[in-house]
Amino acid sequence: MKKCFYLGLSLLAFLACNKEDAPSADAAIKEVVFEGDRTEISAGDSIRFKDFSAGYVTKWKWTFNGGSLATSALSSPTVRYDTPGVYSVTLEISNKFNSETLTKTEYIKVDYNRVKANFSKKADVYFTNETVAFRDTSTGKPKSWEWEFVPVSGGLRLSLRYSILR
Repeated sequence: MKKCFYLGLSLLAFLACNKEDAPSADAAIKEVVFEGDRTEISAGDSIRFKDFSAGYVTKWKWTFNGGSLATSALSSPTVRYDTPGVYSVTLEISNKFNSETLTKTEYIKVDYNRVKANFSKKADVYFTNETVAFRDTSTGKPKSWEWEFVPVSGGLRLSLRYSILR
């Protein structure tokens, strides 16, 4: 009889421990909050998104219209935008108790107008008559270039211009 009592008591304790409780105040997702590290970029640039939502989140589902990733399940994804336009971002977060969704419409603005000129070369010092190769590393998809070479002292000043023909 004692064994049955202990067995019944053990079974009751086991079932009580495995019972799914109602969500606590800390576990419920209260609000979806996210940000991108930038919202206006040039085509080809990337944005890192971060979730700042309140509550215990176990799943993330991001949707990026126009992004290099259509969706992501990471809490802080990085997404590249290659085509100019205005794009929405949606984040759905959830746990075993509830889920919440936030869409920010017209959140990301991508354009070509943010051209940043830059170039690279192999060395800083060259000898007379040595060939120098410059490589354009500009961002923002420039459509025309103007190079100006100014000697430190004396010598010939040289300017070059060229454009993309369509």
